[in-house]
Amino acid sequence: ITDATYTNGFDYQIFEQVTNTTVTAVANHPNLGPTATINLGAGDYYVIITQDNNPLCQNRADFSIAGPDADITATTDVTPITCVGNDGIITIINPAGGWG
Repeated sequence: ITDATYTNGFDYQIFEQVTNTTVTAVANHPNLGPTATINLGAGDYYVIITQDNNPLCQNRADFSIAGPDADITATTDVTPITCVGNDGIITIINPAGGWG
């Protein structure tokens, strides 16, 4: 929130864009920020922000969080370290998902 004259706090709430489902409860922030981190998964969201003092303006901001289509999966082939030294090997086989 940036305003040349407004110095008070604000309320905010996050929603999922397609279904308008509430993702977070209404939260109050006592000053202009920054807010605490909120862990959201990949998806499309919007936040409604309302000043908690005059002029009580409200604003909506849409945002997206990108993510891979699927979690990373793979199998591994492990050759343990022996008493000879640094000779252990881990080979990752057939990785899928994620972002390469």
